Amino acid sequence: MTYCCTRERQHTILFDLIVTSEKIIKIGQYPSVADLLIPSIVKYKSILDKQFREFSKAIGLFAHGIGIGSFVYLRRIIEKLVFDKFQQFSNELGITAEEFEHLKFDDKIAVLKEHLPTVLVKNKNIYGIVSKGIHELSEDECLRMFPFIRTGIELILDDLLAEKERLEKEKLFETFVAQKTGELRQH
Repeated sequence: MTYCCTRERQHTILFDLIVTSEKIIKIGQYPSVADLLIPSIVKYKSILDKQFREFSKAIGLFAHGIGIGSFVYLRRIIEKLVFDKFQQFSNELGITAEEFEHLKFDDKIAVLKEHLPTVLVKNKNIYGIVSKGIHELSEDECLRMFPFIRTGIELILDDLLAEKERLEKEKLFETFVAQKTGELRQH
């Protein structure tokens, strides 16, 4: 079966089905669910850098019914975010890399609370939930939780994206003010 968008006729989705007298079985689709979901996360590419591929993999695995595997990639994103912030602010924290490494993850977040997105600090248990999903929960439980965990990660990334955009605007504005101040002094 092929379905066309009512607004843009060239936007189509194809479903491959097996139809018997008793049931209809979907055996494939193009574009895949993952292909449909990935464009919604492209805005995070500048924040995630190399981790963007991991976020894409998590979504792809979820789209194919693999919950635990998707959680592995989501946990890596959270870990990298926290460790990157530690690297960025380690001189200000009064804790060595070795000490930081040995802290429980909740404590790592607490150490970095001034430098991490508020939504992560308030909901630091997200890491524990994802870890428990990887080690103890079923595929179905992870699949049911995935949309909520994804939303949480997107909220964290939204905060980081807003911070990045703000810093870029500040730098642009400061450059303008310095340049204009110099020009106007010459007049």
